[in-house]
Amino acid sequence: MDTDIIIIGGGLSGLALADRLQQLGLDFVLLEARERFGGRVLSKEIDGAAFDLGPAWFWPGQPRMAALVDVLRLNIFEQFSDGDIVSEDRLGQVRRGMGFASMTGSYRVQGGLERLTIGLAARLPTASLKLNSAAIALTRDEDAVVVQIKSPSGSRVIRSSRAVLAVPPRIADATIEFAPALPQKVRNTLAAIPTWMAGQAKIVALYERPYWREGGLSGDAMSHLGPLTEIHDASPHKGGPFALFGFVGAPPGVRKRYRQEMVQAAKDQLGRLLGNEMRNPKQMIVHDWSEELRVATSADCVPAAHHPSYGRLENLEGLWDGRLLFAGTETATQFGGYLEGALEAAEHIAARLLAGHSMRSGRHIHGPD
Repeated sequence: MDTDIIIIGGGLSGLALADRLQQLGLDFVLLEARERFGGRVLSKEIDGAAFDLGPAWFWPGQPRMAALVDVLRLNIFEQFSDGDIVSEDRLGQVRRGMGFASMTGSYRVQGGLERLTIGLAARLPTASLKLNSAAIALTRDEDAVVVQIKSPSGSRVIRSSRAVLAVPPRIADATIEFAPALPQKVRNTLAAIPTWMAGQAKIVALYERPYWREGGLSGDAMSHLGPLTEIHDASPHKGGPFALFGFVGAPPGVRKRYRQEMVQAAKDQLGRLLGNEMRNPKQMIVHDWSEELRVATSADCVPAAHHPSYGRLENLEGLWDGRLLFAGTETATQFGGYLEGALEAAEHIAARLLAGHSMRSGRHIHGPD
């Protein structure tokens, strides 16, 4: 056996699971198909500031995120929300001071949320981490799971006692071949689980000054006209460049076909809602998650209108006599679709792996304090 546990997917959940397994003294290998760790946690650094292109916040009442930030010694700050919000109806009528700032009280991480995944990866043994390593097939072989891996240097296999899929369920179904084939009801379950963020695109506009703040606005805006449906202040805790970001409401096909027109329309919209100075940002960043093969499938062509409902998935229990498990925020029962959910899933799977290891070895292993 090459390793006891193989983790497929190096996003927040996969990295957090690997970190827990290391604390428990369990042997593992972590595979990540991309050339970076983090998955949908992605920050772009510009002029010394980091801007989150995936998730941007976490909230009070999410204890695992609070604990991880503390362990990694990261600094956090509250989302800026001072000032009026702006709304725009379908006719383009703009109103100021209507509604409330939806992200008030949420937290952001100084230096970007990618500090979480970078910090976790740095705690893990480099020999156990495999970037540019895509799992393309899993085979059940008596007491082992054989994983076929494709990388720039060629193909190879790793044998493990158990495999954990810490990737979106739809991506697992679409990109990995299973032998024996998974039951159809299991595949139907995997394909039906919405992938958090997969249908979304974000536009970040950078400015030399926070003109909206100077005008008494929080940067929060809601629009029924578009192309941005929801806008927030994305500036760093201190200093510039200052920024606004918005979620794009148009479906992926339209975004891809009319990219330049969409960006120009977003500039015009920011000016319309938050002041003419916003029509001329120093830089615009567009990140469309629907264009990432490791995030989105054709089932994600319509962005979710609201946060998906996740919960316990009995069809995914006991597969291959418990040797095939699923982690990731989409499998969390309490905080599914949040960063907290990714950590919740990792915690749950680590406990199951520990219990299985103890049963097979006849030893009791205490979890981390």
